[in-house]
Amino acid sequence: RDIRALRIYEGATEVQQLIIARDLMREAEALIRQRCPAWTDLNPGDPGITLVEVFAYLTDILLGAPSDRAART
Repeated sequence: RDIRALRIYEGATEVQQLIIARDLMREAEALIRQRCPAWTDLNPGDPGITLVEVFAYLTDILLGAPSDRAART
């Protein structure tokens, strides 16, 4: 699954990347609901959601890194 996401992401336009990011956040929220039922505040202002968004941002940087490096060489 990770390899497939990387391949999809590398060829994606900016709009497609936003859609991928939105879908990843939905998946993360579904996992949170499943594994942490006591965590009921999934609003953007919740510190836990902020951390999930930070990790999503870092993942975005990592997924974009191979194509960024190729463009520089």
